[in-house]
Amino acid sequence: MTVLVFDGQVLAADRRTTDMRGRLTTTTKIHRAPGGELLAGTGDAAVCAELKAWYLSGARPDDFPVTARANVADLYVFSRSGVLHYYSGPHPCTIECQHVVAGSGGEVARGVLHMGGTAVQAVEAACLYRGDCGDGIDVLELVA
Repeated sequence: MTVLVFDGQVLAADRRTTDMRGRLTTTTKIHRAPGGELLAGTGDAAVCAELKAWYLSGARPDDFPVTARANVADLYVFSRSGVLHYYSGPHPCTIECQHVVAGSGGEVARGVLHMGGTAVQAVEAACLYRGDCGDGIDVLELVA
């Protein structure tokens, strides 16, 4: 399970993952692409990895991962020009709001942002109040 939060400048995410048997482990869910954009995945970790690799290799529509068509994972791309959300197909939805929250801890995080908190504070709260989020926080800042 996941919580990821973008507050317009900072992207933060927890590190907890579970496998199909419910075993806990940790992973990094957010990354900086060579072009400076920030990438974040939610959902099935293996499919997230495929989506990230597809995006980094040029995001050609014909090469969209077949496994991602089942809509079991999402890829978010944060850049100065906006936020793109890829799921189930190679053509993204554009997210036009300043704050983006996703994952099972998203509603807790949204409340923190609504009260004026930062992305990091929002992830911290989700990790505190959701048992399926935790194991540390990764943070990346969108740079010009």
